[in-house]
Amino acid sequence: MRRVLGEAVEAVLDLVYPRHCAGCEAPLATTREPFLCGVCRAAVARIDRDRCLRCGRGLGLHTGLKNSCRDCRSRATHFRRAVAAAEFEGVWRRVLLRFKFAREQVLARPIAEFMVERLIADGIVLDGAPSASPLPDRWWIGVIDAFLPVPLGSKREWKRGFNQSAVLARECGRRLGIPVLEGALEREVETPSQVGQSRSERFANLAGAFRVRPKAREHVAGKRLCVVDDILTTGATASAVAHALKRAGAKAVFVAAAARKS
Repeated sequence: MRRVLGEAVEAVLDLVYPRHCAGCEAPLATTREPFLCGVCRAAVARIDRDRCLRCGRGLGLHTGLKNSCRDCRSRATHFRRAVAAAEFEGVWRRVLLRFKFAREQVLARPIAEFMVERLIADGIVLDGAPSASPLPDRWWIGVIDAFLPVPLGSKREWKRGFNQSAVLARECGRRLGIPVLEGALEREVETPSQVGQSRSERFANLAGAFRVRPKAREHVAGKRLCVVDDILTTGATASAVAHALKRAGAKAVFVAAAARKS
Protein backbone atom coordinates (compact mmCIF):
# COMPACT_ATOMS: atom_id res chain seq x y z
CA MET A 1 0.00 0.00 0.00
CA ARG A 2 2.82 2.39 0.93
CA ARG A 3 4.60 1.66 -2.34
CA VAL A 4 1.43 2.36 -4.35
CA LEU A 5 0.91 5.66 -2.53
CA GLY A 6 4.54 6.61 -3.11
CA GLU A 7 4.25 5.95 -6.84
CA ALA A 8 1.00 7.94 -6.98
CA VAL A 9 2.65 10.91 -5.24
CA GLU A 10 5.60 10.75 -7.64
CA ALA A 11 3.23 10.69 -10.61
CA VAL A 12 1.42 13.81 -9.37
CA LEU A 13 4.70 15.60 -8.69
CA ASP A 14 5.91 14.73 -12.19
CA LEU A 15 2.86 16.52 -13.58
CA VAL A 16 3.27 19.61 -11.39
CA TYR A 17 7.08 19.73 -11.33
CA PRO A 18 8.34 17.73 -14.34
CA ARG A 19 11.65 16.05 -13.66
CA HIS A 20 14.61 16.82 -15.90
CA CYS A 21 17.93 15.08 -16.44
CA ALA A 22 20.66 16.61 -14.28
CA GLY A 23 23.09 16.20 -17.17
CA CYS A 24 21.22 17.50 -20.22
CA GLU A 25 17.87 18.84 -18.92
CA ALA A 26 15.87 16.37 -21.03
CA PRO A 27 12.45 15.61 -19.45
CA LEU A 28 12.35 12.38 -17.47
CA ALA A 29 8.59 11.91 -17.16
CA THR A 30 8.61 9.00 -19.60
CA THR A 31 11.47 7.07 -17.98
CA ARG A 32 12.04 5.33 -14.67
CA GLU A 33 15.44 6.99 -14.30
CA PRO A 34 15.06 9.53 -11.45
CA PHE A 35 18.01 11.85 -12.11
CA LEU A 36 19.90 11.00 -15.30
CA CYS A 37 18.55 10.00 -18.70
CA GLY A 38 19.90 6.83 -20.27
CA VAL A 39 22.14 8.76 -22.67
CA CYS A 40 23.79 10.81 -19.89
CA ARG A 41 24.14 7.80 -17.60
CA ALA A 42 25.96 5.93 -20.36
CA ALA A 43 28.16 8.98 -21.04
CA VAL A 44 29.60 9.13 -17.51
CA ALA A 45 33.32 8.32 -17.84
CA ARG A 46 33.59 5.69 -15.13
CA ILE A 47 37.06 4.86 -13.83
CA ASP A 48 37.16 1.09 -13.86
CA ARG A 49 40.37 0.08 -15.62
CA ASP A 50 43.86 1.32 -16.52
CA ARG A 51 44.11 3.30 -13.31
CA CYS A 52 46.44 3.69 -10.38
CA LEU A 53 45.40 1.28 -7.66
CA ARG A 54 46.78 3.65 -5.02
CA CYS A 55 45.09 6.97 -5.89
CA GLY A 56 42.48 6.01 -8.49
CA ARG A 57 43.93 8.19 -11.24
CA GLY A 58 43.58 7.05 -14.83
CA LEU A 59 47.02 5.89 -15.94
CA GLY A 60 46.80 6.87 -19.59
CA LEU A 61 50.36 6.94 -20.90
CA HIS A 62 51.56 5.57 -17.56
CA THR A 63 49.83 2.20 -18.09
CA GLY A 64 52.14 -0.66 -17.29
CA LEU A 65 54.04 1.01 -14.43
CA LYS A 66 53.13 -1.70 -11.92
CA ASN A 67 49.55 -0.51 -11.37
CA SER A 68 50.60 2.84 -9.95
CA CYS A 69 51.04 6.35 -11.34
CA ARG A 70 54.28 8.32 -11.29
CA ASP A 71 53.02 10.64 -8.55
CA CYS A 72 52.30 7.76 -6.17
CA ARG A 73 55.66 6.20 -6.98
CA SER A 74 57.43 9.45 -6.08
CA ARG A 75 55.43 10.51 -3.00
CA ALA A 76 53.79 8.26 -0.41
CA THR A 77 50.27 9.05 0.77
CA HIS A 78 48.83 8.25 4.18
CA PHE A 79 45.78 6.46 2.81
CA ARG A 80 46.03 2.89 1.62
CA ARG A 81 43.85 3.22 -1.47
CA ALA A 82 41.57 5.74 -3.14
CA VAL A 83 38.80 5.10 -5.64
CA ALA A 84 36.70 7.53 -7.66
CA ALA A 85 33.42 6.87 -9.42
CA ALA A 86 34.21 8.73 -12.65
CA GLU A 87 36.33 11.34 -14.35
CA PHE A 88 35.48 14.98 -13.58
CA GLU A 89 34.36 15.79 -17.09
CA GLY A 90 31.30 16.08 -19.30
CA VAL A 91 28.01 14.95 -17.79
CA TRP A 92 29.53 14.02 -14.44
CA ARG A 93 31.17 17.43 -14.07
CA ARG A 94 27.84 19.15 -14.68
CA VAL A 95 26.10 16.94 -12.12
CA LEU A 96 28.73 17.60 -9.45
CA LEU A 97 28.76 21.35 -10.03
CA ARG A 98 24.99 21.47 -9.67
CA PHE A 99 25.21 19.44 -6.48
CA LYS A 100 28.04 21.46 -5.00
CA PHE A 101 27.33 25.05 -6.02
CA ALA A 102 23.63 25.11 -6.94
CA ARG A 103 22.80 23.34 -3.65
CA GLU A 104 20.87 20.55 -5.38
CA GLN A 105 21.47 18.11 -2.53
CA VAL A 106 19.02 15.59 -3.96
CA LEU A 107 21.76 14.77 -6.50
CA ALA A 108 23.68 13.08 -3.69
CA ARG A 109 21.54 10.02 -4.41
CA PRO A 110 22.78 9.25 -7.95
CA ILE A 111 26.31 10.40 -7.08
CA ALA A 112 26.47 8.04 -4.09
CA GLU A 113 25.02 5.25 -6.22
CA PHE A 114 28.01 5.47 -8.57
CA MET A 115 30.42 5.72 -5.62
CA VAL A 116 29.00 2.64 -3.93
CA GLU A 117 29.25 0.66 -7.16
CA ARG A 118 32.95 1.54 -7.33
CA LEU A 119 33.55 0.65 -3.66
CA ILE A 120 31.97 -2.77 -4.16
CA ALA A 121 33.72 -3.45 -7.47
CA ASP A 122 37.09 -2.55 -5.95
CA GLY A 123 36.60 -4.76 -2.90
CA ILE A 124 36.67 -1.97 -0.32
CA VAL A 125 33.14 -2.97 0.69
CA LEU A 126 32.21 -6.64 0.85
CA ASP A 127 29.45 -7.70 -1.52
CA GLY A 128 30.32 -11.13 -2.88
CA ALA A 129 33.33 -13.41 -2.93
CA PRO A 130 36.85 -12.03 -3.40
CA SER A 131 37.27 -14.32 -6.38
CA ALA A 132 34.69 -12.20 -8.24
CA SER A 133 37.03 -9.20 -8.19
CA PRO A 134 39.48 -8.70 -11.08
CA LEU A 135 41.93 -6.99 -8.70
CA PRO A 136 44.93 -8.73 -7.14
CA ASP A 137 44.13 -10.48 -3.85
CA ARG A 138 46.29 -8.06 -1.87
CA TRP A 139 43.97 -5.18 -2.85
CA TRP A 140 40.82 -6.92 -1.60
CA ILE A 141 39.69 -5.36 1.67
CA GLY A 142 36.12 -6.55 2.13
CA VAL A 143 34.99 -4.45 5.08
CA ILE A 144 35.20 -0.95 6.50
CA ASP A 145 33.94 0.14 9.90
CA ALA A 146 32.77 3.68 9.12
CA PHE A 147 32.69 6.54 6.64
CA LEU A 148 34.03 10.00 7.50
CA PRO A 149 33.43 13.15 5.46
CA VAL A 150 36.24 15.60 4.79
CA PRO A 151 35.42 18.59 7.04
CA LEU A 152 35.03 22.05 5.54
CA GLY A 153 36.35 25.16 7.21
CA SER A 154 33.56 26.92 9.12
CA LYS A 155 33.63 29.99 6.86
CA ARG A 156 33.47 27.95 3.68
CA GLU A 157 30.66 25.74 4.99
CA TRP A 158 28.67 28.80 6.08
CA LYS A 159 29.10 30.38 2.67
CA ARG A 160 28.16 27.20 0.76
CA GLY A 161 25.34 26.29 3.11
CA PHE A 162 26.31 22.64 3.57
CA ASN A 163 29.25 20.24 3.50
CA GLN A 164 28.96 18.27 0.25
CA SER A 165 31.26 15.52 1.55
CA ALA A 166 29.06 14.99 4.62
CA VAL A 167 25.94 14.68 2.45
CA LEU A 168 27.67 12.08 0.25
CA ALA A 169 29.00 10.18 3.27
CA ARG A 170 25.52 9.95 4.77
CA GLU A 171 24.06 8.67 1.51
CA CYS A 172 26.84 6.08 1.06
CA GLY A 173 26.38 4.97 4.65
CA ARG A 174 22.63 4.66 4.21
CA ARG A 175 22.99 2.54 1.10
CA LEU A 176 25.53 0.18 2.66
CA GLY A 177 24.36 0.14 6.26
CA ILE A 178 27.72 1.49 7.43
CA PRO A 179 27.90 4.17 10.17
CA VAL A 180 29.15 7.68 9.46
CA LEU A 181 31.46 9.40 11.95
CA GLU A 182 30.29 12.90 11.16
CA GLY A 183 31.98 15.49 13.33
CA ALA A 184 34.87 13.20 14.27
CA LEU A 185 37.28 15.34 12.25
CA GLU A 186 37.87 19.06 12.31
CA ARG A 187 40.07 21.53 10.47
CA GLU A 188 42.68 23.08 12.70
CA VAL A 189 43.71 25.48 9.95
CA GLU A 190 41.45 27.41 7.56
CA THR A 191 43.45 26.69 4.43
CA PRO A 192 43.04 28.96 1.39
CA SER A 193 41.67 27.70 -1.91
CA GLN A 194 44.08 25.35 -3.65
CA VAL A 195 43.04 26.24 -7.17
CA GLY A 196 46.13 26.87 -9.26
CA GLN A 197 48.56 25.35 -6.76
CA SER A 198 51.03 22.64 -7.73
CA ARG A 199 50.91 19.16 -6.21
CA SER A 200 53.80 19.94 -3.86
CA GLU A 201 52.21 23.22 -2.79
CA ARG A 202 48.93 21.48 -2.01
CA PHE A 203 50.62 18.87 0.17
CA ALA A 204 52.58 21.57 2.02
CA ASN A 205 49.48 23.75 2.39
CA LEU A 206 47.48 20.97 4.05
CA ALA A 207 50.14 19.52 6.35
CA GLY A 208 48.67 19.38 9.84
CA ALA A 209 45.38 20.97 8.74
CA PHE A 210 43.15 18.28 10.29
CA ARG A 211 42.76 16.54 13.62
CA VAL A 212 40.49 13.98 15.25
CA ARG A 213 38.42 15.44 18.06
CA PRO A 214 39.36 13.93 21.45
CA LYS A 215 35.88 12.49 22.05
CA ALA A 216 36.00 10.67 18.70
CA ARG A 217 39.33 8.92 19.21
CA GLU A 218 37.74 5.81 20.70
CA HIS A 219 35.65 5.43 17.52
CA VAL A 220 38.70 5.79 15.28
CA ALA A 221 41.36 3.70 17.04
CA GLY A 222 41.85 0.26 15.51
CA LYS A 223 39.23 0.82 12.79
CA ARG A 224 39.24 0.56 9.02
CA LEU A 225 37.87 3.88 7.83
CA CYS A 226 36.82 5.35 4.51
CA VAL A 227 37.13 9.09 3.94
CA VAL A 228 34.51 10.57 1.59
CA ASP A 229 35.11 13.59 -0.64
CA ASP A 230 33.53 14.98 -3.78
CA ILE A 231 36.51 15.57 -6.07
CA LEU A 232 39.97 14.04 -5.80
CA THR A 233 42.72 16.00 -7.54
CA THR A 234 46.23 15.46 -6.17
CA GLY A 235 45.16 13.49 -3.11
CA ALA A 236 46.70 16.08 -0.79
CA THR A 237 43.51 16.69 1.22
CA ALA A 238 42.75 12.98 1.49
CA SER A 239 46.31 12.25 2.57
CA ALA A 240 46.22 14.98 5.25
CA VAL A 241 42.93 13.62 6.62
CA ALA A 242 44.30 10.08 6.56
CA HIS A 243 47.39 11.25 8.43
CA ALA A 244 45.23 12.69 11.21
CA LEU A 245 43.25 9.45 11.43
CA LYS A 246 46.37 7.30 11.52
CA ARG A 247 47.81 9.47 14.30
CA ALA A 248 44.60 8.83 16.24
CA GLY A 249 45.12 5.07 15.89
CA ALA A 250 43.13 4.12 12.78
CA LYS A 251 44.10 0.70 11.48
CA ALA A 252 43.72 1.62 7.81
CA VAL A 253 42.31 4.53 5.81
CA PHE A 254 40.71 4.39 2.37
CA VAL A 255 39.24 7.16 0.25
CA ALA A 256 36.08 7.28 -1.85
CA ALA A 257 35.48 10.24 -4.17
CA ALA A 258 32.69 11.08 -6.55
CA ALA A 259 35.14 12.16 -9.25
CA ARG A 260 38.82 12.16 -10.16
CA LYS A 261 40.27 15.30 -11.66
CA SER A 262 43.43 14.46 -13.58
